[in-house]
Amino acid sequence: MKFNKKSKPDAGNWIFDSSKNKWVEDYCLIEEMKSFYSLRREGNSNVVFHVDSFPRQGNTTLRSILLRVFPELVMPDPMAHVTSSTYKAIDNGQIVLSPVRDPHDTLCSFISRAVLDGQFKDVLTNKNKIPKLVINNSIKFYNRYMNFIIDNNKNIQIIEFEKILQMYKDFLNFRESENIILKQISQKYNLKFTTDERPRYSAVKYTSTSDKKIRSYLINDKFYLRKIKKSYKLYLQILKLIEQNEKLFSN
Repeated sequence: MKFNKKSKPDAGNWIFDSSKNKWVEDYCLIEEMKSFYSLRREGNSNVVFHVDSFPRQGNTTLRSILLRVFPELVMPDPMAHVTSSTYKAIDNGQIVLSPVRDPHDTLCSFISRAVLDGQFKDVLTNKNKIPKLVINNSIKFYNRYMNFIIDNNKNIQIIEFEKILQMYKDFLNFRESENIILKQISQKYNLKFTTDERPRYSAVKYTSTSDKKIRSYLINDKFYLRKIKKSYKLYLQILKLIEQNEKLFSN
């Protein structure tokens, strides 16, 4: 018997598999995106990079910088924010990088985009309310992604959001070869830095998408504050993994 066919498990990308009678992550999405996703680079290389994590954590900024500063870097797959595609990248021996960010900042940004660009904008405007379903699904999606990173941390290079922001500043000021993360990537994978000296402000842009009204609403919403406690436990666990294992390109 089929049930809950119309209710996706969380805010991730899902399709209903009728043969298995359950929702599964839409891995095919990554192939569909290749035709119009320009932020990637094909090529023949024994070293292939894959960057993806939960949305609104600096994924696009990180990808953009890597592709700009390393002309030979190969990154064939687009971001789909689907853990199954990252798992396949791990299985194929790719270099997997996943940004992580403070849960409240991440979810404020994610929910802002989900509400303002979606069907719940009128609800927020007219009733000053964000449906619990939106909050719950967003947090479930975040938690599921963080659990995935924790479970696969030995095969994932975890990068804190703040370090990506510093990378962005160094990139804008032509100091990428001095950035500790980019320097380690260059040395470990024998990637030469770009010699392109054109202005970079238009090449890679980072802007916050966290709406002030939504941020204020969430920080005062008891349902949200109760649900996000688990997110912080997972986030702190990831920070401990970074500290204990010194994972960032130290092997």
